[in-house]
Amino acid sequence: MSLLLSFALSTALAAPTPSCEWQFGRLPRQEGDLGLQVEAFQDLPAAQREALARRVRQLRFDDVVVIARDGITGQQAYEASLRDMQLGSQHCAEVTRSSWPEDAHERALLFCEGVACVVVTTQSRQLARVSLLPPDAMDQALDELARHPTATGAASVWAPRRVLVGARAGLSDVEVGKIASVHGGKARRLGPPGVFAIELPANASEKAVAATLSRHPQLKFAELDRLATPALAPN
Repeated sequence: MSLLLSFALSTALAAPTPSCEWQFGRLPRQEGDLGLQVEAFQDLPAAQREALARRVRQLRFDDVVVIARDGITGQQAYEASLRDMQLGSQHCAEVTRSSWPEDAHERALLFCEGVACVVVTTQSRQLARVSLLPPDAMDQALDELARHPTATGAASVWAPRRVLVGARAGLSDVEVGKIASVHGGKARRLGPPGVFAIELPANASEKAVAATLSRHPQLKFAELDRLATPALAPN
């Protein structure tokens, strides 16, 4: 038996830590076969477990998501919690992100086999389990957020599920549309040259998407579409 497989099996058999805090930006890149971690999820049927591990190995992902402090956004609706994650030498049953800055985020690929889903972060290859949010639960969560905003102080006023972006010279409408589609959105050109509005799906977080797109090399800026006069100056 290889050393890597032995380590994976010993990790799977070890009692998990009930809860761990993911320290943003402090995790080393994971190397090796991430499919072994999926195969350790003994609560899944063997066939489903093997199929999901195969999808991870072959990079046949279903969505590109953004993991932020308070949620996970993508083309579908996901619960905010992360489970069964390997943090260093610890196998964590639940992973919290309460220490993350509000604008911190990690991009990840999402793989599903039936309702069993995992995310793999693109930078450090961290793997964790996530759950799809049922439609009725999503509506309830959005209603609760509207009635009890998480931010302190006066409520910000911006168009919901919309982000304004500025394209760099030479970027076509089709290319902007492809950038928007990664987040499940659709782009439309506005009056100022090179300025687009990206309309996001109901389950998306405009804050998380704006924070992600503001770092895109082909965009000059990305910001919320404030109902007051938007600031269209580049970041």
